[in-house]
Amino acid sequence: MSSPSRTTALITGLAIAGWLSLSHADAQEPCIPLPVNFELCADGTVWQGAESFGFEDALVLESDQLWLEVMPLPDLLEALSLDAIMDSLEAEFIQQAAAEGQRAPDIMDRVSFQTPQVSGMMITMTEFDYDDEYVVVTAVVQGNGRHVILALDGDAAFSASEMEQNMRNISDMIRLAEEG
Repeated sequence: MSSPSRTTALITGLAIAGWLSLSHADAQEPCIPLPVNFELCADGTVWQGAESFGFEDALVLESDQLWLEVMPLPDLLEALSLDAIMDSLEAEFIQQAAAEGQRAPDIMDRVSFQTPQVSGMMITMTEFDYDDEYVVVTAVVQGNGRHVILALDGDAAFSASEMEQNMRNISDMIRLAEEG
């Protein structure tokens, strides 16, 4: 092969490699797949580059100071209204604290919400772990007959209003994934 042909082959090879890398970047999913065919479209937020790991049938996302656990709603709760689901979850939180020898969480608020993509309900509570107390927000999001539970926790002393706003922001990013 002559020298110009080598140069042409090298340039062509680099151009193809560059195009493939751009195509791969364009093909990357802009949204994080969640259980039960939902997704979190977090482009441009702290959740975009969040560390994630699976735990049983849940997905856990970690940003700098927040943890978001996303899990499917148990089948036995699927037919219930959002209010009944939240009643059941509150009872479970109280039972879980008692089983661990902890004080029952203080339920501070329960609010319904609607985003352009999904609707839901969230509860804000203070949990107690030995000498520590912290705010946790748990939401159930629904769309097209599907439900997913979102549990938001943090390692900083966030106020209830800050945690509720964080959950609202996260809920705004939840979408129904395309089926098929």
